[in-house]
Amino acid sequence: MYLRYYLPLNKSTLIFFRPSFASSSSDSSELERNDGHVVQVTLKQAQRDPVKELTTAFVSQHEITKAVESIIFAHIFTSLPKSIHVEGRGYVLHGTRKPWEYGKKLSLKWGQRTVTPCEDKWTFVLEISEGRDMSPDSSWKSNIL
Repeated sequence: MYLRYYLPLNKSTLIFFRPSFASSSSDSSELERNDGHVVQVTLKQAQRDPVKELTTAFVSQHEITKAVESIIFAHIFTSLPKSIHVEGRGYVLHGTRKPWEYGKKLSLKWGQRTVTPCEDKWTFVLEISEGRDMSPDSSWKSNIL
């Protein structure tokens, strides 16, 4: 069972991706061990309209958290650009990454399994986008630059 969580505004958070097993061949009896991963993520307000940003973050917290998780998870397994922009309902997330120097010093475990710190940490800035539809029928899209 997984607990639902949301990224807090203006604080750094560690997101853990649990270790798993993946089949290393067509024979499912041979399993390859995949270590877990951890990455530092910060979600900040743009501070242009703090009340509206706070309200938007609260209303869209599930959507924002899932979008950030998807980006982080993809970055663990493939190279992404240093800057990503995600358009949501009434907001834009501006994500940037930079080397996570402190993470290189961490030695973490999930039970007996190693948790590997990611090379980069991510910061996402929440900015209000005027004129964007906040209705549930509108969807978000990402622009990877």
